[in-house]
Amino acid sequence: MLRIIIFISIYLAVYGGMHLYLYRRLRRGFELARGQRLAVFSFLLLMVFGPLISRGIERLGWEGVAEPVAVLVYGWMGVLFLSASLFFFVDILRLAGWLLRRVARVSLPGMVVGWRPLSIGVLSLSVVASCYGFYAAREIRVERVVLPSSKLPAGIERYRVVQLSDIHLGVMTNEQWLRRIVAEVNSLKPDLIVITGDIIDSNVPSSMPYLATLSRLQATDGKFGVAGNHEFFAGIDKSVAFLNEAGFVMLRGDRAVVKPWLHLLGVDDREGRHSGVAVVDHEVPLMAANDPAAITMLLKHQPVIREESIGRFDLQLAGHVHQGQIFPFRLLTWIAYPIAMGLTDLGQGSQIYVTRGTGTWGPPIRIMAPPEITLIEWVAK
Repeated sequence: MLRIIIFISIYLAVYGGMHLYLYRRLRRGFELARGQRLAVFSFLLLMVFGPLISRGIERLGWEGVAEPVAVLVYGWMGVLFLSASLFFFVDILRLAGWLLRRVARVSLPGMVVGWRPLSIGVLSLSVVASCYGFYAAREIRVERVVLPSSKLPAGIERYRVVQLSDIHLGVMTNEQWLRRIVAEVNSLKPDLIVITGDIIDSNVPSSMPYLATLSRLQATDGKFGVAGNHEFFAGIDKSVAFLNEAGFVMLRGDRAVVKPWLHLLGVDDREGRHSGVAVVDHEVPLMAANDPAAITMLLKHQPVIREESIGRFDLQLAGHVHQGQIFPFRLLTWIAYPIAMGLTDLGQGSQIYVTRGTGTWGPPIRIMAPPEITLIEWVAK
């Protein structure tokens, strides 16, 4: 209960604060009359609680209502974030211009612009960028990563692993979009498919309509995965049952010997500690049984690296951060997870690959963070 209270308090402070900031800028920029101010304030106040209302409707199972509400609420979230970011950037520029005039007695042309044209420009750009981001979020890229290894046995020149992550199946999932993903993955003819969490968004019943499509993913040596924080939000037992039914073997502190020369280690997401169920989110105990002659792949949802694990696995796969999903939010995710997207050499024979993810969370848009399907090709060294 305390954790929920803390979360809601932080949510209201941050998300409510962004709305209040935008309200003040709109009020100043458009010189709103009293009735207009009341209408704008009421809409923004409703949108502050919009995500909570949307989740509540979804939990009640009112799918017909939940989808349009979610589109409105989360579409607005994207516009809000972009607008607030642009207004903040404008405020920084205006502050810099004011300091130049006051301190250095320098006046730059174009630095003094009325609030009304600024506000119109910011809102127009935010809407256009959101429309672009909606389109960009559906343009999936296949990222190919080639990893030479001397651990492949004689006669095997190439082994193909597809990684999927952060699909976030829910009320805003488009069935046609999911079919495109499945068709793209199957066209790659993978030997193995792995998922690194957040396949489900927040409610298993909202994911059920997509079970049949997800089940069509095919790989010669099977499908494996680990749970992300959203699987725990949705209820880990129900989430695992759903993914099992889709054909995935879920690794929750387990080792899977896919081939004598290829081992998978999988652990729970660390957010599972707060779910009230037992979790295994520490991989080091699993590594006691490592075979140094085998390729060891570690599956974790968040790109968190334990120093004591480096040198004891060949490749760690992770997701979670979506590369920020909407620029400039990626700057904040980099502070929380200071590791580059893509492939990073950790030394001692270990590497990590962090995917941008395939779907979206919250706003159904992506800007400067295109969705991806990752194809990892182990090749004979």
